[in-house]
Amino acid sequence: MSTTTQTSLIERRRTIGNVLAEISSQRGPLNEAQRQALRELSREADQIEDQVQTEARKNYASAFRSWIRYGLEPGQFNRGVSAEAISTLALAVKEAPSLALAVA
Repeated sequence: MSTTTQTSLIERRRTIGNVLAEISSQRGPLNEAQRQALRELSREADQIEDQVQTEARKNYASAFRSWIRYGLEPGQFNRGVSAEAISTLALAVKEAPSLALAVA
């Protein structure tokens, strides 16, 4: 999955979240169509989140392998890793240090 695909998934997730918030904020009981929409949107959001998580793990694993192979920064004997890979590694360590080590 490309970065563009992941971005579109994240945008769709954001849209679903907005629609869910709109439906949930209505006063009084929801009608059957609204309840069905909530169930379907929640299911879709779960599927999208699974895809986003899978892609994030793949990106991290790729960045980690590049770091091990090529070093972090370019030098005389190595080419270093891309800025995107550095960003991915930094984000993983910042958000969940123990998970970053476990995934590698």
